[in-house]
Amino acid sequence: MSKQQSKFKIRGIFVVGFLILTFSCLFLLLFLLSYYNKNNWSTLYFEADLTRIYGNSLNELKDAYKEIKNLDYYEVNNQFLEITNKTIPDEFLYGYEYGNIVKQKNKEGNIVYQTKCFQLSENCFSRFDITVEEGRIFCDEDMICNSTKSIPMIVGSEYAADLKIGDILVGKYIQNELTYEVIGILDKDANINLGGKEVNLDRYLLIPSFDMMTVPKNESEELFQVRHYANKLSGKLYYNSFSEFVKCYIRIDAINRNVLVSEGKIIF
Repeated sequence: MSKQQSKFKIRGIFVVGFLILTFSCLFLLLFLLSYYNKNNWSTLYFEADLTRIYGNSLNELKDAYKEIKNLDYYEVNNQFLEITNKTIPDEFLYGYEYGNIVKQKNKEGNIVYQTKCFQLSENCFSRFDITVEEGRIFCDEDMICNSTKSIPMIVGSEYAADLKIGDILVGKYIQNELTYEVIGILDKDANINLGGKEVNLDRYLLIPSFDMMTVPKNESEELFQVRHYANKLSGKLYYNSFSEFVKCYIRIDAINRNVLVSEGKIIF
């Protein structure tokens, strides 16, 4: 090899090394910024084409959920609930604040009311200090979906004029019709903090982010469970320090690589 060739080779190695170092520094900088910009909270999103993942993918979603529950994780999902058996005033409907509420009739001729609703895990109540004026909050038993009973529901304080403990509502959650029993009425000005952004719950319905133990009987039930567990993997992660943030990041990456192998991943 000539001196000229050796010189070019050394320059090439230097350039490659410099580029690797530069990209490593940029990645580290972005990683640090992602921590300092999140106020000790990270919002997780499960990303996939939910119309295509069936079969073994549902088991993967459930296994991923079991893994993520070992972290300081809170299921906070804002999925509207379509109520069909009771008239709901406009101010309680999804999109009311933006002037674009949607009312439509189903095939039975009933008006469908898209109400504002959060699906919460049980630990959210202590973390966000959510309390009730009347009735009770969710318990362990409420977090398991049982086809023989209604889904427990807690309503915002402004619903108190129209709903009472024991009332039954009927409506669709992710296109699946369920019945709901009111078990609690929130204190006025109850709030949930979504990582620096507080949401007032006075006009919201709350239902459990429940677990489903039953095996789907058909494609429709399977799609419902897939979408539901995709919601359960889209929540809030809390950490006290940068070292905890790094551990969470590594844990989520491991779940994506080793558990969610068919399709889809959790975006940290």
